[in-house]
Amino acid sequence: MSGAVEPRRVVVSICTYRRNEPLRRLLGALAAQADSIETMTVGVSIIDDSPEAGARSVVSQFEGRFSGGIGYTSTASGNISTARNAAIATALDMDADWVMFIDDDCLPHERWIEIMASTQQRTGADLVTGPVEDIAPPNAPAWLTQQPFLNLIAQYTDGEEPPYGTTANVFISAAWLRAHPDVRFRSQLGELGGEDMVWFDTARSAGIVHRYSLHAPVYEQVPLERCRFGYQLRNKLWFGNTMYVTSSHRGEAPNRLLLRGIKYLVNGLAMPLRRIVRREDPHLRYSLATICIGIGLVGGRFGLRLKHH
Repeated sequence: MSGAVEPRRVVVSICTYRRNEPLRRLLGALAAQADSIETMTVGVSIIDDSPEAGARSVVSQFEGRFSGGIGYTSTASGNISTARNAAIATALDMDADWVMFIDDDCLPHERWIEIMASTQQRTGADLVTGPVEDIAPPNAPAWLTQQPFLNLIAQYTDGEEPPYGTTANVFISAAWLRAHPDVRFRSQLGELGGEDMVWFDTARSAGIVHRYSLHAPVYEQVPLERCRFGYQLRNKLWFGNTMYVTSSHRGEAPNRLLLRGIKYLVNGLAMPLRRIVRREDPHLRYSLATICIGIGLVGGRFGLRLKHH
């Protein structure tokens, strides 16, 4: 198992799309963190999927800031799987021993790299994932945080094998990736979404050793435009639809997924009444969001496919 190798050269791979200011903040946070690490060299690889290659000017501001260098690749594909696969390829080309993933709208814990590496050394894992915590802006509507719209990704016990992970917070062996060139993101899911869940499933089937690092969170900075109720409903509709697509790729029966969608519909309709009986706020907005998840699932059974963007 490759996990026993001590981390030497870490490359942080970031896929970005028209988020220059969040990317600038992220690179600044990573540069400050890398300056304090003596046991590893830290490099960064930026994969810019915007058609205008707008992140190039941001990357140029950080030339010379990372001991492992900083690379820039323009994919301009409109397909997140293409961008993610390019992120893996460029990190391997930079002679990485370990590859990290973080999203361009996230900020890492101040010792993120060190804690993820420490978890790997302690557990011998090939793959380490950690928490992703949503941070709403100060002027976000109250219902967004009072009802369970945010922080839906479950947390697990430190060091355990989680049932799944998120590509927003990854530390993975480059040797393992080189030995498994077929474990990559599926291009047919790159516009619909769900490519990350299928990738984790494929890696698990290939025998990867996966552990969880509870104390190495990244913080997703939720922009104000995503705090609107209309956006949340559309996102939940897409989430239900991509749940169908992802589960289908896992081999789940279509009618079973249809029943799951109907269950979401029933739960969403019943939610306000159940909560009123318990003398709780009815959560009307989240009940509608739950209904949207069900509609997305049911629609998937009948051929509906929604793109992520």
